[in-house]
Amino acid sequence: MTITLYDASPSANSDRVKIVLHEKGLAYQRVTLDLAKKEQKQPEFLKLNP
Repeated sequence: MTITLYDASPSANSDRVKIVLHEKGLAYQRVTLDLAKKEQKQPEFLKLNP
């Protein structure tokens, strides 16, 4: 199972998650969203997080 982390930059909350994943040695896939372009409102993202 691969962990997928959706984050935006800058984001202290996702930075904390990245630190924990790194400390635990867990592999993850990072997907960066551009909040200024409202990528979090795209239909494919809203399916994951309504």
